[in-house]
Amino acid sequence: MNTRTAFITLATLLLCALPLRADGPDAPGDRILFPGSVRMLLVGPYGGIDYNMHKGTFSTTENGQSCCTFEEGTGIGLVAGLKAFIPLTDNLDFSPRLLYENRGGDFTALLQRYPIRGRNNAVEFADLENTLDITLHTFTIDVFASYRFTSFGMYVTAGPSMSFLFGDDYIQTETILGPPGVVYIDGTTTKQMFSGTLDITESMLFAVRGGLGVIFPVSDNIRLNPEVLYSFPLTKLSKDGDWKVSSVQATIGVLFAF
Repeated sequence: MNTRTAFITLATLLLCALPLRADGPDAPGDRILFPGSVRMLLVGPYGGIDYNMHKGTFSTTENGQSCCTFEEGTGIGLVAGLKAFIPLTDNLDFSPRLLYENRGGDFTALLQRYPIRGRNNAVEFADLENTLDITLHTFTIDVFASYRFTSFGMYVTAGPSMSFLFGDDYIQTETILGPPGVVYIDGTTTKQMFSGTLDITESMLFAVRGGLGVIFPVSDNIRLNPEVLYSFPLTKLSKDGDWKVSSVQATIGVLFAF
């Protein structure tokens, strides 16, 4: 084999070994012509809602005394953040996320009954209902692995989640349900008992999240990314008691290909 022939043979082998890059991870034409084409990095903002489900018991205090015990609650909170899909293989992505979440909810305590003097100075029982509206501001870091299992971009994703609680707000309201005619001194049947912050929650939460999503192209470099996740708590939210919060998260993202 002469030098020219050897050079041509070597050049041909090098060209065949070069990775063939598609216009994007979902470019259909390149997928058909070059099924092994390299997928692109996807980065972009996303937002949506958390449907928060609170379980377990915790208590609020008034003047150092336990006031009410709450057991279950639900709430809807805002989600907003930034995510990325970093290709590892043809179907597997590393997907880190940074996001803000409101993990709060609305709670109703067990009905309380207190004896009072009613009509004709007779002993009656006043029924009091306490409700609690909680806002919990968290900054969350998710570290997921995502596996794409369909040709149109549907994937499963899962991984650990760590949240930092950086702000909270509690509004507790008491309502007289009966008997008729019983009111507070100001003539109303509803009174705000407390509004502010309480030192009853941990500063960090750990969970495992998993769910489904789909990535589909709207242009050469832009993808839409609806996704639904379930969050399973690994640690409790309350310092005392067994209060935990799980959630179903529904979001949509706009991803840019690089």
